[in-house]
Amino acid sequence: RRSRWGGLVGSDIRKWGAIDAVLFDMDGTLIDSEGLTELTVVQLMSERGADPGAILDFTVFHGVTWQRISDALQKLYPHHRAPDVPELETRFLHLLKTHGPEEVPGATAAVRAGAAHGAVALVTSSGQVSAGFVLDRLGLAQVFSVRVCAEDVQRSKPDPQGYALAAARLGIAPERCLVFEDSVAGLTAGRSAGMTTIAITRGKPASDAAVAATLADLCIRDFNELPADFFVQLGTGASAL
Repeated sequence: RRSRWGGLVGSDIRKWGAIDAVLFDMDGTLIDSEGLTELTVVQLMSERGADPGAILDFTVFHGVTWQRISDALQKLYPHHRAPDVPELETRFLHLLKTHGPEEVPGATAAVRAGAAHGAVALVTSSGQVSAGFVLDRLGLAQVFSVRVCAEDVQRSKPDPQGYALAAARLGIAPERCLVFEDSVAGLTAGRSAGMTTIAITRGKPASDAAVAATLADLCIRDFNELPADFFVQLGTGASAL
């Protein structure tokens, strides 16, 4: 069932079964912002006199909530006070407004194409304010019928709670949902929720892309690799399957 990109055709998509909704992550999937997450951590910990360079794998901060990041930083730096959620969110939003956000190629068009054929939802570990800013910038604020943000869940990705909640709000069974994600945490969450998953591997090191391939039904670099009629073939909200 899992495959790397290799010329997706209608028969391949039909193997997934009926898909009635498409769920999109935000950071790293719709916008290229994971570097800003890392910069947020580096700046705030440096201001506290800590050495952020001691963190060898920043990908542990990708795709998870600020609360999870704050808890992780406190464990990594037990002799420094880790920034709390408001501090992390405020700095991240400032960096977003200063540096971007840069759209992942084809992301806006993909969301609009998905919405034209069925339901679309946003499932992000960012807070409501950051999500609202990004969607306004991308012109997608009115496109998503459901938004699930950090404030809506008690358990961060890789827990499937966020995706399960989005499906429930849409009134669509998880097995009829397709997820676009970039992080290992997010792909794990979508798969654990019982959904079909597509990994966005743009900018990921080979090791991360290899892990993504084990979790996703399909791996693509960005949305421009999807066929022009992908959502028509998918049959979201239609009778194409």
